Amino acid sequence: MPFQDSEDLQFKTLRPPTAAERWLRRIFIEDLKLKLLSLGITLVLWFAVTGQKQPLSKRFTGVQLSFVHADKMDIANDPPRTIDVTLSGNSDTLGKINPQDLLATVLVGDQAMGDRVVRLSRERVKMDLPAGIQIDGFQPAVVSVRLEPRVEREVNVEIKFEGKVADGYGSLRLLRTLPALACAVQPVMVKQH
Repeated sequence: MPFQDSEDLQFKTLRPPTAAERWLRRIFIEDLKLKLLSLGITLVLWFAVTGQKQPLSKRFTGVQLSFVHADKMDIANDPPRTIDVTLSGNSDTLGKINPQDLLATVLVGDQAMGDRVVRLSRERVKMDLPAGIQIDGFQPAVVSVRLEPRVEREVNVEIKFEGKVADGYGSLRLLRTLPALACAVQPVMVKQH
């Protein structure tokens, strides 16, 4: 049997892996199926959690509308009493909001007297909303109001009956009211040209 010298061999023996190579093999290759499963679970949880933080928009119809104006002015026309409001925020918080509990207060104290078209915006409309909820928009986006000076005057109080007095009560002829005059506060109607 011939004896072969190790230097005559066609292949080289592999050197043993270094500490860094052993560490990288342990991190990336060993238990590969378990590591891929844990990566999949992590990604599912990541998308579930970040999906909850996406703000949701919801439209609330029939929100009560009120106006705050200067003390010496009054609204002479009949603006809408309700509007639709689009709110955005966490879906859980939006789900707990009842539209009948909402009140949109429009600030018109800085407007001059006369017919005005008021644009509803976040700066002009104040609402008491839960934390994390914000206003996205209003429908209608504008409201027409007629602002007129407020006057105070005394008016006579008159008694008027509708229908017929029931039998047994006789006739009511001489009635008077105390006080005979009442104070009424109302806007002065501005003459239209």
